[in-house]
Amino acid sequence: MINKYKSNIDFTKKINRRETDVYIEINDQDRFDRISYRAYGDPQYWWLILQANGYQIEFDVEAGELIRIPYPLSAALSDIEV
Repeated sequence: MINKYKSNIDFTKKINRRETDVYIEINDQDRFDRISYRAYGDPQYWWLILQANGYQIEFDVEAGELIRIPYPLSAALSDIEV
């Protein structure tokens, strides 16, 4: 089967740290789609926040951990585009 979906994102690339990045402490009620919505106005970038913090799935993150939200979104996306 041929994969019809192509992406211009290289998931092996690192998202650079910037002085404009935001840091938040995770609590038990947080979900990454909601964090993405609060940060970027769009829930679809949950994976970007996970990638920036070295996580593969959100269940790897425990309450009380400090996570980085790459900001601005456009700069973070340009770090990982091919």
